[in-house]
This record gives sequence, C-alpha cells and structure tokens, in this order.
Amino acid sequence: MDFRNKRVLVMGLGLLRGGASAAKWVVNHGARVTVTDLKPRRELQRSLKSLGEARRKIKFVFGRHRVSDFRNNEIIVVNPAVPRETLYLKIAKKAGAQLENEASIFFRFCRNPMVGVTGTRGKTTTANWIYHFLKKKYSHAALTGNSSDNPMLAALDKLDSKSPVVVELSSWHLELLPQSGKSPHVAVITNLYPDHLNRYPSMKSYASAKANIFLNQSKNDFLLLNKDNSWTKFFRGFKPKGKIVYFPVSLGLNLEKFKRALRYHSSGDQKSHKELAPDQVSAGNNP
Repeated sequence: MDFRNKRVLVMGLGLLRGGASAAKWVVNHGARVTVTDLKPRRELQRSLKSLGEARRKIKFVFGRHRVSDFRNNEIIVVNPAVPRETLYLKIAKKAGAQLENEASIFFRFCRNPMVGVTGTRGKTTTANWIYHFLKKKYSHAALTGNSSDNPMLAALDKLDSKSPVVVELSSWHLELLPQSGKSPHVAVITNLYPDHLNRYPSMKSYASAKANIFLNQSKNDFLLLNKDNSWTKFFRGFKPKGKIVYFPVSLGLNLEKFKRALRYHSSGDQKSHKELAPDQVSAGNNP
C-alpha cells in the first residue's frame, strides 16, 4: 500500500491523539491530506498542536462534514470512535474509497513480531504485563494501541525492527483489521461481556469484531482464550488457524507455559513449536 500522492481524508481528528497521529503519519508518507471533524477548531487545539510541522500540509474542515470530501478522496482513515455505518462512510464506499483506521495501517506496515491483546475487561493490564515481561529481555520492546500515550501510528516508525511490540486493540480498532491481511503472531482475548451495545446491534456482532484479531493467523501463530468465559466457544466456531492456548482464570494461569510461548514468539525457534503451543494450558497455583 502506497500513500504517495494519494488523496486521503482523515475522519475525526479527535481528542486522544489517534486521529492526529494518523494524519501526521500519512502526511509524512506523501499523501495529500484533508482532516474533517464535527468539533469546532477551538476544542481541538491540543490535537492540532501535536501535528507539528505536518499541520502546514493539511487542509482542515471543522464543525461539519462535507459530502464532497467523502466522494473525492481515495482513502478514508476513520477515527475508531466513528461508527462504520455512518452515512458519510456509506457515501465514501459507494464512491469507491478505501476505508482504513490506525490499526489496519499499523498492521500493514509493521514488520515486528506482534502480541495483540483485546477483550472487554483486563486488556490494558494484560498488555502492560506482557510488555514488562518482554522488556526484561528486549530492551527496545514497545507497547502501543488503545492509549493516548503512544498511539499506533506515532509509534510505528520508531520501532526497533527486531524487537517485539505489544498492541492493545479495542473492538473499534479491530473492525477494519482483516483487510490488512495480518493478525498478531500471538493474539490474546481476555474475556467478553456485554459492552458497547450502543455501537453493535447484538453481542454476536460485538464478539465478531473481537474475533477479527485472529482471522488472518496461520498455523504457526498462537491464540490465547479464556477457558472460563462463555464466549470462547463462539470464537472456536471461527475455526482459528493458530494454535489455541487456554488460560483458566478461575484456577490461575500457568505462567511458565505462557512465558515459554512468549519466548517462542520473540525468538522464532521453530524447534520448540509443539512444546510451546499446547492445546490446553493446565491450571497452576499462580494468582
């Protein structure tokens, strides 16, 4: 995918740096960029400031969306908070525009070994735990994703090429992930509970968005699922290609087997493949 000289519309500058980092990244990769946001300029000053020098190369539309922008741009980069079924995105798709978000772009261009973490609860804690574990061995390991501290596209070009990166992914990020053609080498779904049902028509729709994290995995990848969560059976119904590792929360996760899986993920030692990807992780006494 090449952004050079492409007409790109960033829908939603936002307040949490995700839209701003996306706009800055596509500008720095040669795109001709317009940013549109329903908020007035005065409410977006912090995000505008974070654009730095890239701001001079961007056209801005504040306080409204123009239909013409959605008809005339080749790529629409959607802020995760924007529902996919909004009228403007329907207009863009009808006009032949390609829809992307920061996660789909990140996965297209990231060449690092990735651990992706999603779930209704506990994904931030889990992502941080994995990151700090990896950091002990890989000093340039990175943590990015569902946070304003280090948005994906702000982190992308700074990554050390051989170090693992942990990516925290919301269901909104995951909605467009399949079109990137990639999934994290290690995908973790902590759990699933009713949430965001103002965005999704049903729990199955919400769960399907979460399932996108593993849809492009191969047999050499790993999928960690919560054995005690009622939606795990639903995820298995997608027939994941990666090796499934269960973690029973009620009894405690066998951390040694999980750590070995992460070591495999980072080292690429194919000889250890079977040992590190058991179909079921046994319960341990760890809290």
